[in-house]
Amino acid sequence: MANGRHVNIFVVGGGAASIKRYRVSRLALSLFCFAGFLLVSGISLSLKLGLDATRLHRRASQLEKENGVLRRKLLDLSLLVSDLKTSLEENIQFEKQARTLAGLDAISDDVRLMGVGGPDIGVPDDLSVLDEATSASARDYWNRLDEMQRQVQLEKRSYSEILDRMTSQRDLLEHTPSIRPVEDAFVSSGFGRREDPFTGSVSFHQGIDLCTTCGTPVLATANGKVVFSGPDGDYGLTLQIDHGRGVETRYSHNERLLVRAGQVVRRGQTIAQVGTSGRTTGPHVHYEIHVGGRPVDPTQYILPDDVIVD
Repeated sequence: MANGRHVNIFVVGGGAASIKRYRVSRLALSLFCFAGFLLVSGISLSLKLGLDATRLHRRASQLEKENGVLRRKLLDLSLLVSDLKTSLEENIQFEKQARTLAGLDAISDDVRLMGVGGPDIGVPDDLSVLDEATSASARDYWNRLDEMQRQVQLEKRSYSEILDRMTSQRDLLEHTPSIRPVEDAFVSSGFGRREDPFTGSVSFHQGIDLCTTCGTPVLATANGKVVFSGPDGDYGLTLQIDHGRGVETRYSHNERLLVRAGQVVRRGQTIAQVGTSGRTTGPHVHYEIHVGGRPVDPTQYILPDDVIVD
């Protein structure tokens, strides 16, 4: 019950006789209520700060563990980058040797620098969330990997050029006459001016005569395409093979022809058998090589027996 500046507070017990009355000033009651509010608010705030601190501590512990894992991974990455760098340098040395063997000019140092230089690109922005030392290490490894990636691209282009050159050279070698058309034969008549065995007059012999027994296999001396297969006057049964790039070979006086016009043959393939067809004094193969339509000395295109041509 309120009365002026005071407030009567009645506290009722278990019976009517236990009713007590307290007379409290309005100011004291207000201060008491305010103090109670502050006490409850303080307790609530303390509980909240305690829970937040616990969460922050747990999060800090978790981040510390994650940073430890990240640092170990960065160490592993540094070892991997070092190994990759060593392997790439060894590969570059091999590539330089391969270019030399393929007859290609070496890639200049300036071109290599241009191929792998330039500003750092592609470094993730979120590395900034790491501590300064870890972030610097991560950026360094990232940039080194980016540089090696550009070096690999340069190497790929170089190897592609080497492959093209070697493929072209292999094709050239495969289509260039380089072996004897018959084995175990001797040259009975060479290339150039000679006395004709039938007329006795001096004439120009456009090939070489390889003397051996009838039936001996006649071999294609390089890859090519048969453009003529049949009788050819005094030359008897003759084969003519086009090897490309203006190179042709002729095999005459055969006993038997084993390939026909239009057929593709490979070096070392048996294409005929030695005979005496046409005008001849005995079994042999008359072998000619023409380059650009002009006869050349076939002995210049016969490699020594110890040289591997395939």
